[in-house]
Amino acid sequence: MYENKKILITGAASGIGKLLATQFAKYQCQLILVDYNSEALEATKDELSNASISQAAIDCFVCDLNQEDLLMQTIEKIKDQFQYIDILVNNAGIVSGKPLVNLSNDDIKRTFMVNTIAPFILCREFVKEMIERDQGQIINLCSASSYVGVPKLSDYAASKAAILSMDESIRLELKQMKSHVVTTAFCPYYINTGMFDGVKTRFSFLLPILKPEYVCQRLMKAIAKKEKRVIIPPFVYLSFVIKVFPPVIFDALLSFFGINSSMDEFKGRKKS
Repeated sequence: MYENKKILITGAASGIGKLLATQFAKYQCQLILVDYNSEALEATKDELSNASISQAAIDCFVCDLNQEDLLMQTIEKIKDQFQYIDILVNNAGIVSGKPLVNLSNDDIKRTFMVNTIAPFILCREFVKEMIERDQGQIINLCSASSYVGVPKLSDYAASKAAILSMDESIRLELKQMKSHVVTTAFCPYYINTGMFDGVKTRFSFLLPILKPEYVCQRLMKAIAKKEKRVIIPPFVYLSFVIKVFPPVIFDALLSFFGINSSMDEFKGRKKS
């Protein structure tokens, strides 16, 4: 299925990005892994290269998506080496987990640079060749918070809402061109990775903290089937309904389902 495909994954040294790389490595494809953590990235490459099931060629690029100049340099290096990309997975993301009043200008800028602007730039730079070749796929990791704001996630939710809108707009632009290039907006609830360490849920049977392995499996299915949008768990679809209620009712429902307090004990990923 992915034989001879060139697959670029950002945030590939940990979490969902690493799990995706592990799945793709089972195929005879070209993996292009991007992450800011050089040690973790090299360890991931070694782990995948030494795995008995691995058939992929693996190249790594160290890049902090918060640095625009470095991002552009990395893109040029990838283009020079590989010419084009078949599958782009905009997976990298960060979360500050702070109330608005505690966010510094740098916090806000970094969140939007990594979560929004970098994916914009990556999409723009690699979709050109996809359109020329009339094939390719872009996967944008959005979030359930693309639809519903959450206390202590104002910057994160806004950055992910922007990515969802970008994905929708690109999808419609491609449709106007009658292009066969596909975009997939993947919108999960909280995932049990270090990034959201400490988050909690009130009704786990409705809004479970998602296991990374399940998320990866569902994401691989979405890529294989070229689904345009995936929202998990399905209960998140209720947000479309409750959005029509007046804010006082909407806010009360979020409190009842424990969404407003979900970040109260947030710790986040330890800095490496």
